[in-house]
Amino acid sequence: MPAIHTINSIHWMLLRRLLAVWLLVALAVTGIGYYIEVNKFEEGLAAIAASEMRTLSAKVAPDGDKEQQVLAEETKDFIRKHYLWIRVYNHHGRLVRELYNPKYTNLTEALKATMSPMPHDGRRHFETRDINGQKVIHILVTLSTPESPSPLYFEGAFLLDQQTQDQQQEKIWRMLAFILFASLATVIAVYPIVLLLYRSLLKASKDILRGNLEIASVLGTAIAKRDSDTGEHNYRVTLYAIRLAEAVNLPMAEMRSLILGAFLHDVGKIGIPDAILLKPGRLSETEFAAMRKHVELGLDIVAPSHWLLIARDIIGKHHEKYDGSGYPLGLCGEAIPLTARIFAIVDVFDAEQGKRLFGEGYVFKRDCDEIIRQGKDGYIISYGEMLYRCLHVVELLREEGVEIGLVNKPVLNVVDEAMLATLGTSPMVLVVETQNVRTGLGSRFGSWLLERGYAPKFGFMGSWKDGQGGLGEQIPYQGLGTEAIRERVLQLCQG
Repeated sequence: MPAIHTINSIHWMLLRRLLAVWLLVALAVTGIGYYIEVNKFEEGLAAIAASEMRTLSAKVAPDGDKEQQVLAEETKDFIRKHYLWIRVYNHHGRLVRELYNPKYTNLTEALKATMSPMPHDGRRHFETRDINGQKVIHILVTLSTPESPSPLYFEGAFLLDQQTQDQQQEKIWRMLAFILFASLATVIAVYPIVLLLYRSLLKASKDILRGNLEIASVLGTAIAKRDSDTGEHNYRVTLYAIRLAEAVNLPMAEMRSLILGAFLHDVGKIGIPDAILLKPGRLSETEFAAMRKHVELGLDIVAPSHWLLIARDIIGKHHEKYDGSGYPLGLCGEAIPLTARIFAIVDVFDAEQGKRLFGEGYVFKRDCDEIIRQGKDGYIISYGEMLYRCLHVVELLREEGVEIGLVNKPVLNVVDEAMLATLGTSPMVLVVETQNVRTGLGSRFGSWLLERGYAPKFGFMGSWKDGQGGLGEQIPYQGLGTEAIRERVLQLCQG
């Protein structure tokens, strides 16, 4: 079963979750910050280029022949220091001047082969490209001056030096580090607040759980007031069910429904009349049919509660049997929910432990066979799921006047000498089980009797054919039904 949360486990859980949130937020924010910073850097480069180009615009005459459009000496120096090339267009889009930096001829040709024309629409355009491992800025700006009221279009490309790139990278890393540490500091500051809120939520959840448990306890107490044995039985089977569920690694969600269902499995008995519920003897068919209604009544009682509704599988199906002979739906095999199957086992175990099956004052003794019913006409030996089928046969035969007894053999490989002496002197012994082929109990029990000089009429019944289907099909298929056992007993008694 998963461990219940402690304060320390809550601390670690919150830390893990907050750190996960911090990591996700930090990655998202740093990604956005990186994009913004790079964009700002490129915009800054474009602004610088536009400013520098603006200083060139006064040196270029807007009209006249191309030979008269001459860049000043400052322009030539600027080109040599910064640019791969510059083109100047007039407002008609006609190229009026073009100048290349011979130092970057190869880089210029490579750029021209990949770049796209930029539109002369009065706006600034720029793009960055990696050419032969070097970063190149391609830009077009629109400029106008008092000397040249008609706009001029300056288009150029310049190389971004390594020092500038290194400075930008350092700036970006500083910005990213600041974001990471700022977000981490925020998480650390928020942690105690979240922990306080979580503790408040945990306290509220415990109060709600306590209230729900009190509801279940009140319902359990209500039926216990009418049937004291049921009240103690509820607590015992709940503890047994928890232990068995832990052994089979039942998931926590199903464990909750098992615990609640085990405690409330007989809550429907509140609606059963005292004359039937508290009757000490055997119930008639009509009374038993009325007793069966406690399953439906139990489901009706828990139906309005969302929390109690998780117990419905056990309340509604704890009387189903693996062979399909149970009620109310006649389910068999794995069609019965696992929680209901687990509970059915512990319910039967608790019945074996107390007066419901063995009578008042019963105490389980290890490695001993147990007489469930005394019989002067002989005994049936059985165990497990067949024990209760054989009990039904014993009760049917007693109604016919045949006093057959019943013995539970909880440990198959242990010889109980005292019990062998009792059985050896009886008129008839029949061993009934579903796993005879695997255990060989029937033939071994007969040998034990003969070895000690006992010779009652003896027989055994068990599986002897290749199986088919589930246990619900196996019982009649193997000839182990109620009527088959009854007939075999009568044959031995009369033989």
